[in-house]
Amino acid sequence: MKLFAHLRLPVVLALSGLIVGCELTLAPTKVTSAPSEGTSASTRATSGATTGVTSSTTPGKARERKVKDYVAENFDRVKENMAVGGGPYLESLANLLDVSASRRAAFYGLIKSSYPVWFASAKTTPADITNRLNTLMAQHPELRK
Repeated sequence: MKLFAHLRLPVVLALSGLIVGCELTLAPTKVTSAPSEGTSASTRATSGATTGVTSSTTPGKARERKVKDYVAENFDRVKENMAVGGGPYLESLANLLDVSASRRAAFYGLIKSSYPVWFASAKTTPADITNRLNTLMAQHPELRK
């Protein structure tokens, strides 16, 4: 017994650490009088969540969300690249917009020529740019070919 006496304190400390880390919760549980009501409510909630996820992950919406997020997160650098008609941030934006490699030069030129109009106001926001890009791509679908 004296052989393991030196391990007693570390073992006690380790176990007390485990016990201290645990928490006992005695919260009341609500019981539904009709089990089918609870199941139906759960099914409706789950179905609604699934529908929301499905509709928000359509390819067009997913791409649109990526473009919005990218422009918002990199607004100043995207703006600088737009002013000169090229650069790594504008290239990444072209990738997100699915602009084909053979149409990149046309896309960059169009962005550069649109810059004075798009940024005529100091109050231009990332959302403004995203909306204008969507309009641009709708007006020039050949940019994606």
